[in-house]
Amino acid sequence: LAEVPPDRRSSRQQLVNIADSYFEATEHAQGRLAPFAEHCVRHENGMQTTSNTPPQPWPVPLGSKEADAAMAYIGSLNCDAQLDTHVMDYIGRLWPRRYEVVDEQKGLVFAFPMFQHPGMAAPVKIVGVPGVDSLPLGRSSSNMQAGEIFKIVGGKIVSVEAMGAFLPYGTPSGWDE
Repeated sequence: LAEVPPDRRSSRQQLVNIADSYFEATEHAQGRLAPFAEHCVRHENGMQTTSNTPPQPWPVPLGSKEADAAMAYIGSLNCDAQLDTHVMDYIGRLWPRRYEVVDEQKGLVFAFPMFQHPGMAAPVKIVGVPGVDSLPLGRSSSNMQAGEIFKIVGGKIVSVEAMGAFLPYGTPSGWDE
């Protein structure tokens, strides 16, 4: 909630573009597409999902000791490195994306993206994670209407606070797209 010093603030459009780059980075499994601060942290539904030191067990068992250890390792990575593993490849599309609240003084963007999970017959191929080359993620199809708050300082994403509710696959957002 701290104000961003005036010399480290971004314009409204820059803030929206930076938040949008996060969704592009997620869709394309390329952390470099978004300007993440090295110390960026993401929370999902109250749980820290990046930069966990030491690595924390994943709360949902994936069926093997190796997969659970891989998810703990992935959860220890920072925001950009985690996306580079392709762990979110089960997300088919993040659309529509709505940017409803933008606060230049606080460096905050409140976005409402729709996560579209088409469901995958095969495991997600994982890159750069010791001990695994795939994980059983995204097996079922669904949509998730999310609310995500980005804290942006000096043009870099320093934190992401995400929450969401799962819906049947294909459910529209309720707003004109």
